[in-house]
Amino acid sequence: MRFYTAWMNITWQNITLRVVSLALALCTLSLGFLSAKLALKDPVVIERGCVSEYGAIGSSSRSEKELSAFLKQALEERFNSQVPMVGGLISDSERRVREREQAELKNNFIKDRSEKNKLEQVVIYRGFSRSKDAYLVDALRVLTVGEITTSFHFPLKLKVVTVSRSRNPYGLILEESTVVMREKGKNS
Repeated sequence: MRFYTAWMNITWQNITLRVVSLALALCTLSLGFLSAKLALKDPVVIERGCVSEYGAIGSSSRSEKELSAFLKQALEERFNSQVPMVGGLISDSERRVREREQAELKNNFIKDRSEKNKLEQVVIYRGFSRSKDAYLVDALRVLTVGEITTSFHFPLKLKVVTVSRSRNPYGLILEESTVVMREKGKNS
């Protein structure tokens, strides 16, 4: 074989490899863009039942009404004596604090431990406002011993963490709750 023929074969192979490499690069880029486009599309939700139909897809951002409903349920689970701990709305640390607090309410503050003189606590949610890193909640704390009931203003600062919506319907967990103390010189 001549040198010229061998050189031509190598040149054609190089050209073919370059064209194939360019075609594969274009295919890879187009598949990448197509995959990204499909991944960013809203998912198809099909409700199963007697008749299958497409379900409505809501926004992933939380509305004021949804935040208010979450804060109300989380406060009930965290503070109310009669509400059982269902789980999923408050963190493990808050659950332990709740158990300690409920044990103190049950054991330490009642001399006559009969069922009718049991100390119970209920927190009534009234509204919330946002601060830069937490939610400021306006609530009332109602303490009841037998037939005696007292209530007082109970402002709270709540730190909330975002989790997967599969963990709870709101996609939020109450991480920390602290009582906001008023300044002594301030009258309201």
